[in-house]
Amino acid sequence: MIRTIIIDDEAPARDELKFLLEPYTDIEILGEADNAATAVPLITKIKPDLIFLDIQMRGLSGIELASIIHEVSPNSHIIFATAYNDYALKAFELNASDYLMKPIEEERLEQTIQRMRKYFPSEPKEGEARKECCATPLSKLAVERDGHILLIDIHSIYYITGESGHLEVATSSGIYESHKTLSELQNRFNNTSLYRVHRSYIVNLEAVKEILPWFKGTYWLRLPGPCSKLVDIPVSKAQV
Repeated sequence: MIRTIIIDDEAPARDELKFLLEPYTDIEILGEADNAATAVPLITKIKPDLIFLDIQMRGLSGIELASIIHEVSPNSHIIFATAYNDYALKAFELNASDYLMKPIEEERLEQTIQRMRKYFPSEPKEGEARKECCATPLSKLAVERDGHILLIDIHSIYYITGESGHLEVATSSGIYESHKTLSELQNRFNNTSLYRVHRSYIVNLEAVKEILPWFKGTYWLRLPGPCSKLVDIPVSKAQV
């Protein structure tokens, strides 16, 4: 079970989130709070796995409370749930696991829960042997160049883009081709630093040099490209 608490100063918002989380049988809501003063003792006692945290609250803001949470329960994953997109960069600086915009969409929440499940594998049923929680991370990728099939280290990849069956794989040693689809690679790159930030791009998050705020709460990532030139890649709003 993923032990969870909800912190929001508006009761309807807490009720709405609890309703959205009801279908997830592995999410166990152990408590809720409407301000930092009641939240801190609760977090200190429970040490929850997951915390849904509003930003604009009476007293301490969610951003200020997040700093305290890191001290009293450093292993808790924080997901900000807010009607404001102005705090996304600050949230990332605080190592937030996700940033949800209110009203929370069911599809977007599903993405978040699926991501959190990777950190909290299900316990085996009685009589079942425990399975490994995660598949062995992919370390090599087969690509093509000049008629040759090569195996490259995925950590050398900057980004992947293109149309299905005709992908460009940009790396520290040049550009290669792949006949896979982005969806196929996205599934294979689970548990690695390669992440699909846009329908047309998979990016190595470890290669990102800068996050550029853009229009209406969207962002661009700046990272190395071919010939040591910096490349700007868009982040879709759903993946921010």
